[in-house]
Amino acid sequence: MILWILSFLVLALLLLFIDYRKLAALKKLVLPFFIVLCLSCLILTIILIYAHLRYKNEIIQSTKSSLISLTVEARKGIERILQETMDAAESIADDVTSGKLKDDEILDRLKTTAEQNKNFYGINIAYKPYAYSPDRKLYSPYFGKKGGVLTFSQLDKIYDYTKPEYEWYTLAMEKGPRWCEPYFGEAGLTLISTYSALFYETDTAAQRKDPIGVVTIDISLDQIGKIIRSLDLGPSGFGALLSQKGRYLYHPNNEYVLSGKTILELGEELNDADRL
Repeated sequence: MILWILSFLVLALLLLFIDYRKLAALKKLVLPFFIVLCLSCLILTIILIYAHLRYKNEIIQSTKSSLISLTVEARKGIERILQETMDAAESIADDVTSGKLKDDEILDRLKTTAEQNKNFYGINIAYKPYAYSPDRKLYSPYFGKKGGVLTFSQLDKIYDYTKPEYEWYTLAMEKGPRWCEPYFGEAGLTLISTYSALFYETDTAAQRKDPIGVVTIDISLDQIGKIIRSLDLGPSGFGALLSQKGRYLYHPNNEYVLSGKTILELGEELNDADRL
């Protein structure tokens, strides 16, 4: 490309300084040659620019396609974990509602469920006040994994889960089954997200079912992070995951997750046009 441009400049200079009155015969040959050469250089330059832009666009499209495929596969892995979590919690809640799962069988069911699924970080059942027993205000047995070891605790002895800040219980009881926004679990001492399924007591007289508690399953966001970190996004690429409200569920900079700020809040704070 550079050689063609230099040749064009040299020939252009020669064209300026040739005395065509003395070289009339040469003029008939040189001038058409110069014109053809200039046109050839121009055409070749256009072709090369077009080829370069086309190649660049093909690389960009190929890279985008590859990244989209990686994202889809990662999404499938994450969705599989989430669906397994929802199915397991709903199954236990349904069995408690129907009476298929008796009070003395609940702890074994919770423990077995936690042991059989490596993605479950914790599992518990939490009754509304005095629903478990007239003599006991709150009851919430919890199995959680610490360092890969399953441990047992009573959440009702750690904190009052009926307070508004514990959305895994309060929002579910108020608005139905749901995933809660990520939070730092006091029992598991890690950043988690929880799915809450309701179980009910049937009021035959009123012909309705009243929620009397929730079955919850926690997933550690570290497990989600492993899926995202496994993606090959190149030397300068990284993966991140957002909740429905725009909060980071995973980011290589864990401070963004722990801050609880949304991507828009961080974008405004950092004056980051990409985030905005």
